[in-house]
Amino acid sequence: MKTLSERIALRVLQSGEGRNVRNRASFLMVRTEVAEALEAGHSMLAIWATLQDEGHINFGYQAFRRYVGQLITRNAAQ
Repeated sequence: MKTLSERIALRVLQSGEGRNVRNRASFLMVRTEVAEALEAGHSMLAIWATLQDEGHINFGYQAFRRYVGQLITRNAAQ
């Protein structure tokens, strides 16, 4: 069963929401995997490139770095 966060992100992705909302939802869908890859020592650039190639995200590297800082790094520090 998907988590509530995953279900919300899917709903947003399927709706007609704006680009920024969809991009954030796309990131939230892979947030756990990104955190695990960072913990394993992979670079943000390698993670972003892989997710782009696989079609999981469709936004630029700078936006990806911002989402990592807002949704992973900041949460880990609290």
